[in-house]
Amino acid sequence: MGWLSRLFGRRGERGAAEVPPRASAARAPAPTNGVGEPERGGVQKDPPLPEGAGTGERADPFETIWAAMNEGPSESPAPGPEADAVAELAPMLLEHFRWNRPDPASFPSMAVRVIDEVEKPDVEMNRLVQIIGQDPAISAKILRVANSVLYYHGTEVEDIRGAIMKIGMREVGQIAGGVAGRSLFDMEVRAEFDLFKQRWNDLFHNSMTVAFGAGALAMERSIGRSDRAFLAGMFHDIGKSIALRSLTRLIINGELEAEMKPPLVDALIEAVHVEIGGEMHDTWKMPQYLTVIAKRHHEPIVPPGPELAELHMVRVVSTLNDLRLGVAAEGSLSILQQSAEALKLDRYRLRSIFTRLDEHADRVTKLFAA
Repeated sequence: MGWLSRLFGRRGERGAAEVPPRASAARAPAPTNGVGEPERGGVQKDPPLPEGAGTGERADPFETIWAAMNEGPSESPAPGPEADAVAELAPMLLEHFRWNRPDPASFPSMAVRVIDEVEKPDVEMNRLVQIIGQDPAISAKILRVANSVLYYHGTEVEDIRGAIMKIGMREVGQIAGGVAGRSLFDMEVRAEFDLFKQRWNDLFHNSMTVAFGAGALAMERSIGRSDRAFLAGMFHDIGKSIALRSLTRLIINGELEAEMKPPLVDALIEAVHVEIGGEMHDTWKMPQYLTVIAKRHHEPIVPPGPELAELHMVRVVSTLNDLRLGVAAEGSLSILQQSAEALKLDRYRLRSIFTRLDEHADRVTKLFAA
């Protein structure tokens, strides 16, 4: 990601994987952020930005992106230092995934079911209460949110019906979808989760930020369907979490070194996530539009048209979010430009989407805090 460092300045990197030390070798302490937690790559506030020309002031981050988009084709960067290791390790990761592929029942179908229900023009309150009531975790979360500082107005909500009336059907559907989908960003064995704890949390947080951003774009611009855009934002990068599961187990099993450097982890996950995500969408028999988005969101060119509107929205929002966080992959600017043109989004619309991503991210933090 050298081009991104040149664009925005170098950011901090995620801490290396943490595993219990083996008896035969001592483990060096993982890098920390000063408070005992691993460093978080791409999620720091106030990253270093290029200096304004002759002013000594930091450049506007969106204007930096816009200028880079309009510079025209640039020379392809030389392969990074991780390229050889990725070429060697990616087939191993894909092989492990295919031998240990999650079964079809592993998909949290409640996420799609609830969001589909709230988007029906004739949605019935009783039906929605019944569906949500079947899942204790979703019910508990919705009640907690309804009684949180975000919605509390002096009267405690005691049942799902009251929570829906206070929060709103659309918001309830989005919260339920996030709670149901979170199982895909976790590991059953705590030691495996703790190996990349911050990375798991970041993957979930980023997916929900893109979901809210894509859903909002669909509503505000009357493009496509907001429920489809929301679900596509949640699941378009699900291959990253599935790939991270395989990587975690290979490390735990001693087949890969524990102290894998964060840039290599990033590059390896990036290299395989579209292939893995597409295969898992087929395994889960996901709706066709979601499968298309999972398989095509990194294609250099996607034709315009209403049938691919949600794909273009996810490409725009997810790329802007990656640029905001400093974790965008090579080719991201051309993808952003191509999909922005397909959706007829000008400079001011793109700036609005970019600016609101901070609001969506803050909302995710408040809604899904543990």
